[in-house]
Amino acid sequence: MPGYKTNLHRHNTTDEAFYVLEGVLTVRIDDKTSEYSAGSYVLVPRGTAHAQGNLGKVPVRFLLTITPSGFERSFKDRAELFKTMKPDHPEFKKKGEENAKKWKYDVEFLAVWNTQE
Repeated sequence: MPGYKTNLHRHNTTDEAFYVLEGVLTVRIDDKTSEYSAGSYVLVPRGTAHAQGNLGKVPVRFLLTITPSGFERSFKDRAELFKTMKPDHPEFKKKGEENAKKWKYDVEFLAVWNTQE
């Protein structure tokens, strides 16, 4: 949804790829930020610092692939978290990190993504 963005992070054992179906997905890879419209494909190789989000005013839909599999199990808990609290809630980050540990998925949080840079 508009306004949603991840923090800067990396996956050391998984590759992540986005195929944009609708809207414009903004992706930061290392220190470069680019916008990807419908029909675009973005590959984030394992070990690469990145963040992604919808900095526009309309919803973005994309197909996400993660190789190897396993990480996708965390999305159910993540969806439930968004139903119970907003990302600016003081407990949101803590609950998200607890989910990450629960599923033991490979994510290393690096920094808050300041999209004003």
